[in-house]
Amino acid sequence: MKHYFKPIALAFTAGLTIAAPFSVSAFVIDDFSASQRVTDRGNTPGASSSILSNLTGTELGNASRTLVAEATGGKMANTTRIEIKEGGLMLSNSAGSSGRVILDWHFDAIDFNRFGNALTLRVNSIENRPLDPSVTAEIIINGASRSGVKAISHGAGDLSFHLADFSDRIAMTTASNLRLDLGGPLGWDARFGTLAFASTVHPDMAPASVPLPPAFYTMAAALLGFVGLSRRKQGSFAGS
Repeated sequence: MKHYFKPIALAFTAGLTIAAPFSVSAFVIDDFSASQRVTDRGNTPGASSSILSNLTGTELGNASRTLVAEATGGKMANTTRIEIKEGGLMLSNSAGSSGRVILDWHFDAIDFNRFGNALTLRVNSIENRPLDPSVTAEIIINGASRSGVKAISHGAGDLSFHLADFSDRIAMTTASNLRLDLGGPLGWDARFGTLAFASTVHPDMAPASVPLPPAFYTMAAALLGFVGLSRRKQGSFAGS
């Protein structure tokens, strides 16, 4: 007798412990594969910027990307630098600068609601000198709809900006501009990956755990018991 029920039982019990994925990437705003950089020094007033037209590595139509860096501290040695290459967004500040960074995308109007319920930014690392949890990020759509400022932890992972939290949801339906603002304390450095839309669980809606009905465990136990009984019967037939 072949053990037809063994894989069924194992699959059933395995299914009790498998959770749905937290997010699935749906629409790429920028994978940071198109190289660009800018450096600003603290001894000159204002910010330094760089514009890249015909942006690649995005699913947006006719997109351009502007980088803006503004160092602080009033000295030439104080610098804030943005560098994008090979799929990474790298931000660095000298020890005397708590620089501000802006990434600004312009593109053909699009309805963001079609692609998911959140924008996610991949956080690869945050490095502060000294350590300080005050590195922050905010997304602004069409110059008016704000996500609210979010603190970025030191660990890697996805930072989510849920569309439900933006100040003007109507702006999402005809979005043509997206701005990412980043800031931090003296000497903060950061590494980021892809910015994309995803379908995620909002923190206010995600349950801590979902208990399974007792019947599930009873059925699993019965299936495993049947497999064991089948083995014993097969052994009895083989020995007779």
